[in-house]
Amino acid sequence: MLSKPSLMFLAVVVGLAGPSSALAQHGDSLDVQSCYSHILVDSSMDWSKTSLRYAMLSLWNRDLYEQAKASNSLSVMYAGAKLDDTYEHSNEERLRELYLHQESLDYDRETASSRFFLDPQAGKILKDCLDAKARYGYGFSTVYYQDDERSATLELIWNWAPENAPLRIHTTNIRNAVVVDDDGTHPRHLLRVTEQTGWETFRGHDKLITLQRLDPNKNIVINIETDPDVRATHITIPAVPKKQDCKPSTETKDAFGQEYRQTATSPDVNILPRDSDDGHGHKFVHFTVDVAASYPDIGKDGIVSAVSCRKAGTSLDYYEVFPQGEKSGSVATCRGWFENAGKLIAMDVTWFKKGYTCTNIDWPADETISAPAPKPSNKSSKTAG
Repeated sequence: MLSKPSLMFLAVVVGLAGPSSALAQHGDSLDVQSCYSHILVDSSMDWSKTSLRYAMLSLWNRDLYEQAKASNSLSVMYAGAKLDDTYEHSNEERLRELYLHQESLDYDRETASSRFFLDPQAGKILKDCLDAKARYGYGFSTVYYQDDERSATLELIWNWAPENAPLRIHTTNIRNAVVVDDDGTHPRHLLRVTEQTGWETFRGHDKLITLQRLDPNKNIVINIETDPDVRATHITIPAVPKKQDCKPSTETKDAFGQEYRQTATSPDVNILPRDSDDGHGHKFVHFTVDVAASYPDIGKDGIVSAVSCRKAGTSLDYYEVFPQGEKSGSVATCRGWFENAGKLIAMDVTWFKKGYTCTNIDWPADETISAPAPKPSNKSSKTAG
C-alpha cells in the first residue's frame, strides 16, 4: 500500500559565517501522514464530504482512531460507531464501508494527500503543518500529491537565509512524466528555463508544479542539480496503485489455510440449562456455543455454517443427544435429554466470515500520452549572434 506520500527534507547545517559557507546535507524524511491528525481534530471540518471521509478511512490506524475518539469524531467517520468503541471494531467498520462502496483501499490511501490538499479547509491545515515542518531547518524540500493515476502535483519548498535568496535548479532528467505548466512550454524542466545553460531560478517559499504521468504503472523520477548545492540528487513519485473491483465473498479458512472448525465439549449435562422434564426421568437440556465469544481470536465475526452433536465422555447410557444441531448467527446449539448426571455433549461446529474479494483493474493503456519530441538546440546560433 503502502508507499506513502512523503516530505523529503534536505537540511542544511548553517555555520557561523552564514548559509554561503554551510555544508548542505540530507536531512530526515518527513511523512505527510503525520499532518493528517491535524485535519482530524479540527472541529470545523465538514466530514459530510464523502471523498474526504473515505480518504481518512483509507489511512485509518490506531493513532487516527485515538485522535478521532478524543475529538468525538468517531460518529461522523463510519457507521455503527459507539461511545465505547474499540479500534478493532472501528477498523472493521471502515473496511466494510469502503468495500461496500467499491472504494479501492490502496488507491484511496495514495491519493489521500491530494484530496485534502485540494479541499480549501483541509488544504490550509495540511499546508500549515507542512510549512512548520519545512521551517525546522534551512534547505530544499519537496512534497508530492498524487491527484490520480495520471496527474501529480509537486511542491518545491525553499527556506534559506537571507530571505528571498534564490535557488537555481537544473533539471537533468524527468522520467515518465512531462511538466504541463505554462502551457507545456517546458515539459522537461520543472521551472521555466531562464538561462541558456538550462538553469531555472526559484525564489520565494514554495512553488507548485503539475506533472502528467506517461505510464500510470511506473514511477516518476526527477533528477536535478542545485546552486547552492544541497545534494538533491533525485525525486521519486511512486506509481499510483490500481483501483480494485471488490465483491462480497465468504472466508472459510484462516490466513494459514486452516478451516474455521472447532470441537466443544459441554460441562456435566446436569448443570446445563433445563428446557423441560417429562416427569418420567427424561430431563431435556441444551448446550450453546457462541464462536465469536468462545474463540475471540479466530471466531470474531464468525457465522455458523454447520453443527453436529454427539455423546461424549464415559457412561454413554441413559441419555440421548439429537444429531442435528441448530445454528443462528455466531451461535451453535445442541439439544438432548438425560436421566443421570455425569453425561457430556460434544459439538463440532464450523463457521465462515463475510468478506470481500478484490481484483485489480488495469489502467487503460490507450490513454497513455506521449512525451514531446526534443526541440532542436539553438544555443550555437544565439551565441554567434
